[in-house]
Amino acid sequence: MAILDTDVAVEMARRGRAIVDNVTEVTVAEYPAILRYRLFRGKVYLARRVDWRLAVELQSKLIRLGRPKKLQELLVAAIAINRGERLLSRNKGLADIVKVAGLKLTVI
Repeated sequence: MAILDTDVAVEMARRGRAIVDNVTEVTVAEYPAILRYRLFRGKVYLARRVDWRLAVELQSKLIRLGRPKKLQELLVAAIAINRGERLLSRNKGLADIVKVAGLKLTVI
């Protein structure tokens, strides 16, 4: 399984494709229609305290590199890392997080 970033989930829904992978609550906040999408079969991961802590750690490392990220990017990455799942995204900027943490990322 993988976690779909919002951009990928939206594109799959627009194309009428089944979504069997998971999403985070960030995707639900950014694209609430995912909850009504009849072909969505994945789970919605809620952020836990450990995810928030990791997001702060990631941002601290990225700031030192001069590459800070938006909160939603950090939180989605932290959730993926802590769940041991690959993140599928169109956001090439997430590659910076791969450099500072164990994020498994596929940019499509």
